[in-house]
Amino acid sequence: MFASELAIRLATAALGARSSSAIAIASVIGLASFIGIASPAWSAEVGIARYQGKRVLFLRDIAPTKENPRGESMRVADVAKLEALIARERVDEVLFDSGGGDEPAGLAIGRLIRKQGLATRIPSGARCASACADAFLGGVARRIEPNGRYGIHMPTGVNDPDLVRKLLDLLNSYKGHAEIREARKLLQFLEKNGAKMAARWAAFVVEMGASQRLVSFGVETSAAEMTYLTRQQMVDFNVVNVID
Repeated sequence: MFASELAIRLATAALGARSSSAIAIASVIGLASFIGIASPAWSAEVGIARYQGKRVLFLRDIAPTKENPRGESMRVADVAKLEALIARERVDEVLFDSGGGDEPAGLAIGRLIRKQGLATRIPSGARCASACADAFLGGVARRIEPNGRYGIHMPTGVNDPDLVRKLLDLLNSYKGHAEIREARKLLQFLEKNGAKMAARWAAFVVEMGASQRLVSFGVETSAAEMTYLTRQQMVDFNVVNVID
């Protein structure tokens, strides 16, 4: 079996029913001589390949299975592993196909990519949304191919266990007898943390050289939903800064 054929089978099997994404990433690796996939211990799946003459790193979600119905996406623990891989393997570009993950992971991966001076790309048919959208902004040169999707929504702390625990403790302290005073405390807690997350996102977007209008636009979408930017919006918000 040729290496490229093996790569396509591995990519398609890993992504299962997500046919469009499977085709996108399989084509990336299929055009390349496949080099390797990282250990299953990774939350997101990471590997090294060649694409358009470049040595690239790809990061994608692990598709849901019967044993793991939710699949896997980027987590904070992945940052150190990603840094070690970049130190060991020379790459020019990072390719994404992910629906997101932990907000801190997206920011940290984005800063790591920027520190290493790497480019980022969303291949045709792939998506990069939520926390992945932040990680993508770390690219010094950022490309989104036709039919590649870039999705954003308002910041959310639903994947932050410490924040969820604090909210639960606050709710439990009311012992089922919340009144106006308690309701106000709850609103203050939510407003404070929402403002902190929005400010953190805005600072990161500016740090990465994208337009702050991206944040203003993104907060209009609920964290339970996703807004995918049009090609013109990608350019206007400086999400894409290289057009081939």
